[in-house]
Amino acid sequence: VEDLLPYAFIYRHLTPMLERAGANVLLPRERDPQPNQAIVDNDGRDNGRYAERGRWRDGGDGFAHRPPYRGTTNPFTLGSARQMRSASEASGEAVWTPEIPETGDYAVYVSYEMGDDRVEDARYIVRHAGGATRFAVNQTMGGSTWIYLGTFTFARGADANLASVTLTNASATPGRTVSADGVRFGGGMGEIERGGKTSGRPRWLEGARYYEQFAGFPDSTVYAVSGETDYKDDYQSRGEWANYLRGAPFGPTDDRDARGLRIPVDLALAFHTDAGRTTDGSVIGTLLIYNTQGMDTTRVFPDGRSRRANRRLAELAREEIVGDLRANWKRDWTFRDFWNRPYSEATRPNMPSLLLELLSHHNPTDMRYALDPRFRKDASRSIYKSIGRFLAEQNGTRFIPQPLAPTHLVATFDGGNVVVSWMPQADPLEPLARARQYVLYRR
Repeated sequence: VEDLLPYAFIYRHLTPMLERAGANVLLPRERDPQPNQAIVDNDGRDNGRYAERGRWRDGGDGFAHRPPYRGTTNPFTLGSARQMRSASEASGEAVWTPEIPETGDYAVYVSYEMGDDRVEDARYIVRHAGGATRFAVNQTMGGSTWIYLGTFTFARGADANLASVTLTNASATPGRTVSADGVRFGGGMGEIERGGKTSGRPRWLEGARYYEQFAGFPDSTVYAVSGETDYKDDYQSRGEWANYLRGAPFGPTDDRDARGLRIPVDLALAFHTDAGRTTDGSVIGTLLIYNTQGMDTTRVFPDGRSRRANRRLAELAREEIVGDLRANWKRDWTFRDFWNRPYSEATRPNMPSLLLELLSHHNPTDMRYALDPRFRKDASRSIYKSIGRFLAEQNGTRFIPQPLAPTHLVATFDGGNVVVSWMPQADPLEPLARARQYVLYRR
């Protein structure tokens, strides 16, 4: 259990900002604080809550929910998956209907067996209290793990019309393969057994080492890479987890040729808040750690790009984070330094990476800011902008920040209608961040 303060930035602010900008954000720890969980899987023990229609057949290894998971047990090798030939029109479907234990918001994750013959548009429908939401998932990547679709409200004990996930075999590429395995609703409680027991805590409170095991990653090259203690595994595994997401030739340090999950990871960010203490009432402030030499001691990434990209990412992070915090919060916000040092999370990733020490949760003055939700939002926006500017620069494009959220949101009844109004919010630090139009979602 470590690093809970960054979660308040990452879950509430930074991840949604990146996702609204079009990113797919993957986290090495559980993202959903929902302590309840409902898992529906084709391998039974769920009272018929998994159902099929059409010509499904055995699809190889898959997930099975058989906690607690001891030693280095991989849940995604304990069961089986299913598969079916794709068609231009749906001729079959798989349906997962959970028994929701308590009304609330639940993250929805799907799993499947990936392969070169899989469809790139596996069509899922999530039915929830707000309606039905559709997804197209590329099954040539991201297999044998939990792929996040979104977070939705479900009612306790709802029927299939209000709580279910459906996968059809319809695809723009008929004649390929659609894979089906387990579906998970909610973050749940920790299920990795250590020392004869599980943690007794919600999964999101547990370190990365435990989630990576639950999510089907290999032990010796990813979550047990140190070969020593869970504490060392927790921080050393995170960069290797990112490498395994991408796969050969960017694979983990001890197995560069591992196929991995084939997800084209652009950037890895390690977010920390444990940078020291003072007794004079000052702010410890921000430290940026990068490394221009990888675990193989070369100064280039596996694709030949210079690891000095890490330094450039750090420079942009200083401009955005320190500059914005000085403009909005504290005129002399401390910038501690750039460190080019072999910290695990700055060295292991085989893609541009940065280890950010935003502030110090050990220091009372820093915590005056860190506990303010407005500060968390502003700091997260600065981190989002530094990532956006870096990726735009790397790709030769222009970065235009998202507008700030509108203010004065009001909904009033007018006869049989509802009138919704709001006001745009200008960003004095970003003149380009202006809304041209708004999209209104109804649920």
